Order: sequence, then structure tokens, then C-alpha cells
Amino acid sequence: DGIFLHHITAELKENLTDSRVSQIYQPNRDELTMVFRTFNGTKRLLISTRANSPRINLCTSIPENPPTPTMLCMLLRKRLSNAKLVSVTQPTLDRTLFMDFVSVNELGDKVNLRLVVEIMGKHSNVILCDERGAIIDALKRVDLTMSSQRLVLPNIKYDLPPAQDKLNILEHTPEEIIKKATEELSEMPLNKALLSTLQGVSPIVCRELESVTAKGNQLTNKELGVAEKMTLFSELEKLKAMAENSSGKPYMVIRAGENKPFDVSFLPITQYGESAVVKEYQSFSNLIDSFYFERDRVD
Repeated sequence: DGIFLHHITAELKENLTDSRVSQIYQPNRDELTMVFRTFNGTKRLLISTRANSPRINLCTSIPENPPTPTMLCMLLRKRLSNAKLVSVTQPTLDRTLFMDFVSVNELGDKVNLRLVVEIMGKHSNVILCDERGAIIDALKRVDLTMSSQRLVLPNIKYDLPPAQDKLNILEHTPEEIIKKATEELSEMPLNKALLSTLQGVSPIVCRELESVTAKGNQLTNKELGVAEKMTLFSELEKLKAMAENSSGKPYMVIRAGENKPFDVSFLPITQYGESAVVKEYQSFSNLIDSFYFERDRVD
């Protein structure tokens, strides 16, 4: 979700800022891998737009590559080889990441380029833009036959995905969030109301907030008393601090008695009790790498 990506963004900033692009590969139609030269050695970045496993994270290995690079791969190599990564940012708490580079063109002039990474399920994409904000090319082009609302084609200005009518916890107070979730969506269970209200949080986070607030019970908003609202207020303050400071920890959730992981989170998960094992990892990239490796291995 958006806050999880916020933690990934902080990791990429720390590890890759001011590094240079050494190599770029496209192992398959849905994935890109980039190798960076940093002050602390070589770092490998995986960007996947697969519908069932979209992600961006530092990885330990690079998949096998086809003998002939694709047109997009050759374009990225031409534009970004030896480019310097100057910033990694995340607009709001949406699942979109901006990687800004300074490169040198054929004439020897410095140019600014932006690689946009959208981690949005089957709509995930990687888009290269010039300094005017115009699209140079994308991993997945989107024309009028695919969408009438948002085109992703060369020479068209890049626009962010349409914003949802949700509140950003970095910009709104817990009082505003609780008011919208409990008054406007009073018929819903608390976890679904929070999911409809909060930007950048996944179902497992909303269920955890409900579980802590209602002490393991599922309540509709009408059943929330003063004590429950005070607990929810406190939990939202903690969530806001985690998002502001990227102070969450990487956790994988595994069903007890099974080896296949089924979810990840940036906060400790208690909602499953003894029916799940929650394992903490060293980094968010390490967590994501392990999560999909284990799922693929079991499958």
C-alpha cells in the first residue's frame, strides 16, 4: 500500500541517491532491472509490473535476460546509462514513485529525466518522461481502445493517476479521519469504513486498526463508544508518525502450519492470534524479495 511504498522510498533514497546507472535489463515484458554504482558498491533494483506481484525493491540477484534487448530496454539504456539519480520521491501517499535523473544527451548537454513507477496491480507501469513532463515511452502503452480517461503514449504530457476521494493521514488530523469514517460511513464495519476513508492503507492495516480498537471484535461504526474512539484516535496518531518518519518495521505474515506467506505490513500484525506467524525482516526490500521468492517457490 501507499505507506509501505513510503518506507520503500526511504530505503531507496538512502541507498541509491547520487548513484549512477550502470546497466539496465528487461528480463521479460513486465519487469525491469537496473544496476547502480554507489559509494558502497553495486546495488540492484527490481521493478515489476506483473498483475499479481507488482513491486519495486532492491534485490540480491538479477533474472536471466533474453539475448536480444527490447526496443524499450535499448531506449532506457540510451537515455539513462551513466545517469545520476538525484532524487526519489513519492507524491502524497499514492502508490507512485518518481526517480529523477540527470543525464547527458548526444550533444553533451545535461538533461533531466524522470522514471515514474506506478505500483497499482494490473495497472502497474513504468514511464520515462523528459524535463517538460512529456512521456518519452512506457513499459505499457495505454491508448484510446484501452482507456478514455488517461492515455500513456509518447509525446503526451504525463498525468498522475486519478485521485481517489480519500484523506491523506499526513495532511488530515485523526479527528477528521474518524469523523468521516464514523459519520459518513456509519453502516459499514470499521475496517471497511477506514479503507474507504484513508489513502495509502491496505485491508490488512485497516483490519489491524479495527482489531486493536475493538479488542479483536468486528464492530460497525454505530457500535463504537467513547473508549473505542479514543483508542482509534491513538492508533491513528501512531500510524501518522510511522508515515511521517518511515519508522515502521518490515513484517511478513505466514499462516501457522504453512510455509507460504500471504501478506506483508509495516506494522506488527496481531489480528490473527495464534493462527499466523509474524516474522520481522532486516529491510523492506529484503522482505519483498523474500515474500515473492517464497510464494513462487511454494507454487
